[in-house]
Amino acid sequence: MLGLRCSRWMHAVALAVLGLFLSPPLAQADSWDWRNVNGKNYMTPAKAQGPMECRTFAGLAAIEAKIKIVLDDPNLDIDLSERHVLQSTHGRSGFPQFSGTGVATGTGILTEAELPYDMDPVVFAPDWEDRAYSISEFKVAVVKLEIEQRDTIKQWLRNYGPLYVQHNHAVTLVGYDDDLGKWIVKETCGPSCGDNGYFYKNWDYMQSARVEMLTGNVYYGGELIPEPGSAVVLLLSLPWVLRVRGRAR
Repeated sequence: MLGLRCSRWMHAVALAVLGLFLSPPLAQADSWDWRNVNGKNYMTPAKAQGPMECRTFAGLAAIEAKIKIVLDDPNLDIDLSERHVLQSTHGRSGFPQFSGTGVATGTGILTEAELPYDMDPVVFAPDWEDRAYSISEFKVAVVKLEIEQRDTIKQWLRNYGPLYVQHNHAVTLVGYDDDLGKWIVKETCGPSCGDNGYFYKNWDYMQSARVEMLTGNVYYGGELIPEPGSAVVLLLSLPWVLRVRGRAR
């Protein structure tokens, strides 16, 4: 009788093990976060906006990250000037979208070190355009049905870097977590709010949002910032990168 019970038990175990091999593998949850891409954090510290300035702060957060991503240098100390953008829009941030200011795709934006937030009056050096960062192109889209466009938004995020996202309020989309069913956004209220300035939003947060993708090339002083891709490119760009680091700090 004991032998029969052992035989049945072993038979059940064998079937269970066989089932593990024959059953399809469980789908692993997908996630992406520009604060941790293979251990690299491409985001800059969260900053707190002034009244009606969320679009400027959210847009510059995306550009700062884009520069670090293009150079593949998470340690690059880059801090762009919100005052520069606000000054160019007469102190307001009421444009339909961040790229509507025309500053990022035009003459470019200086660093915080050269044009600090509290500068009053704002004074531009004669050769300031030689030290300004710009983006050649933004692509704008409106999310009409988030549940159907979710995978597309994820692809934009992976391909182009953090995205500028605007409802009545603007934030920077930096990632997503399928396991939690959440988007990850960088807010404009500084590091003291949320998770060091970041919040997790439900999937439907993107419904009806205006999204801006930084699809163009990045320039510094009118010169193309090359993406690391080959030893030749890296050697040719090394003097330029050293110059950028010296000026950006």
